[in-house]
Amino acid sequence: DGIIAVVAGGYADGLGKGLIGGMMRGRDRLHKIVAVCMDVIILHLSCPLAVGDEVTLIESELYSRYELYTGLGGRTYFEQSTKEDPST
Repeated sequence: DGIIAVVAGGYADGLGKGLIGGMMRGRDRLHKIVAVCMDVIILHLSCPLAVGDEVTLIESELYSRYELYTGLGGRTYFEQSTKEDPST
């Protein structure tokens, strides 16, 4: 029960199924990753998001940084942040 969001990017972009159970940040709230498909990620939302809102993948023990960086495809833009809170 709840609201879901469909986010561009999936395992064709190097974002593997190991991300399931991880979190993404959007509108200063955390949203759980419930599925990773070929071209999209499905989130269970903790608050409503609007079309065009930016979401950020939160580093997780479920998926190593190495796996993420080496798996990223040419269709994916990423920016590494050293900030503890990537929303600032």
